[in-house]
Amino acid sequence: MVNKALLLETLEHIKNNPQQWRQEFWFINFDHNGKEIHSAITLNVEELNQCGSAFCFAGHAAIKRGAVPPKVDAPWHTGWLVNGEPVEDFAAAELGINRGQAEVLFDPDNTLEDLEKFVEVLIEYPNISSNEMLRAVGRYNDDYDDYDDDD
Repeated sequence: MVNKALLLETLEHIKNNPQQWRQEFWFINFDHNGKEIHSAITLNVEELNQCGSAFCFAGHAAIKRGAVPPKVDAPWHTGWLVNGEPVEDFAAAELGINRGQAEVLFDPDNTLEDLEKFVEVLIEYPNISSNEMLRAVGRYNDDYDDYDDDD
């Protein structure tokens, strides 16, 4: 079941704190004044996780559910594990969405407008396919047929 409250809370946090949101980066650390003091390189999504970011939508949703963010000196190649599972899997479970929906929602190329539309359609159509989510923002193409909506 889609967790409407967490979807909306996460989106609202991102909208209200744009300096804390980077959809395309693995991890960014800020000082107490909100100044960026460290960021890891942009990662190849296939090498680490599907969202490529600890503080993309998945990262913020995970934090809102009690996940502890990685420390600045964490080994980046290991990824961010929450209770022994990749952060994107933890976030997807907490959000109540399947693997295909998560791959679309956590994609590193998403804009804020994309996230707003995805949250809207997930709430209105909780069983929406990943392909239909992409159609909602005009990004569907045959490359996405491999998304696994059954998990």
